[in-house]
Amino acid sequence: MLWPRRGIVDAMVSGIEGQHPQRVQSASQRRLLTLLVASAMLLGLAAALVLLPIRYVLWAPAAPIDLYAAAEQPAIVIEGTATYPVTGQLLLTPVSVTSADGSVSLLDAVSTFLMDDHGVFPREVSYPVGAPVEQVQQEVPAVMPAARRAAVVAALRIAGHNVQQVPLITHVVVSGPSYGRLEVDDIITKVDKVDVYTAADVNTLINQYEAGAVVPLTIRRQDLELQVGVTTVVTSDQQVRIGITMEDNYSYEPNINFSLDISGVTSAAGLILAIGVYDYLDSEDLIAGRSVAGTGVVDVSGTISAASGVAEKLRAAADAGADLFLLPAANCQDIVGSSFGGMRIVKVSALEDAIASLRTLRDDPTAEVPSCETP
Repeated sequence: MLWPRRGIVDAMVSGIEGQHPQRVQSASQRRLLTLLVASAMLLGLAAALVLLPIRYVLWAPAAPIDLYAAAEQPAIVIEGTATYPVTGQLLLTPVSVTSADGSVSLLDAVSTFLMDDHGVFPREVSYPVGAPVEQVQQEVPAVMPAARRAAVVAALRIAGHNVQQVPLITHVVVSGPSYGRLEVDDIITKVDKVDVYTAADVNTLINQYEAGAVVPLTIRRQDLELQVGVTTVVTSDQQVRIGITMEDNYSYEPNINFSLDISGVTSAAGLILAIGVYDYLDSEDLIAGRSVAGTGVVDVSGTISAASGVAEKLRAAADAGADLFLLPAANCQDIVGSSFGGMRIVKVSALEDAIASLRTLRDDPTAEVPSCETP
């Protein structure tokens, strides 16, 4: 093989380097420009991915609401029975949640995820799938009346007040036989001469009549007791009815109202609302100057069910200086390994047990009460 002489190679390289210097420089500039444009596009795409809204909501601790705070209008107003002074703080612990019409970016989600006692959840955890914003904004506050009613009923029962379950009329069909004879909010107390206590009781007795028969009803309309006869009809599913819709409600003497800003407050406020009602009815001052927080869904029997957002609620209560927190037993698994300073966490399964623990710790702050560490 013949190898070119070194001088010839050097001449060839020198010749190439010497040819078209502007073209070589232009190619370098094009490569640099291409690199810059590509980098800018990648940065723009990354920024768009980070800033575009995603279908998630953010949960964060929110400032607790003190039911006992001095105000022109107390949070709990009880009329028609004896009440007693309360002392201390009773804290509702709402959670700050992205609003129904709000948006969350990937950057928001990542930064929140990295924070202690904050949460990032699919939007469906907080809001119904596919529901319009306007519907969600109406439905979320609508949960509270039922939670308040259950809290009141449970507290009154433990305080020794008479509470009677009653079938309440919630709707009267305009084209039905009850229209003009029965009204929304009427309470049916008897079908013929038989006492009734639930909507099921009423329907069972009415279903025993023939279609076209007149059913004698005793109803309570505000403070009046009335006798009303209503003609039965047969529905499409072959049930004998009188054209009304009912729900099981409760009748009791004290008039109890709440004046609360319900932003961020859910049915899990029931436990603290029930404690507050009971404390006003208790001559011994249950809270007794302490700062007590808590969460939990309470039903009319006083059973306490799990709440959501407990990490956020516990953090908010601890930051507010609460002495103790009432936590549903079902939520103990959610705080394993967590620390909330010197705040004592009391495990509760029923309203009566929660009241008993508060009373025990009032009399002896060092006493043993149920906790997430005990069986």
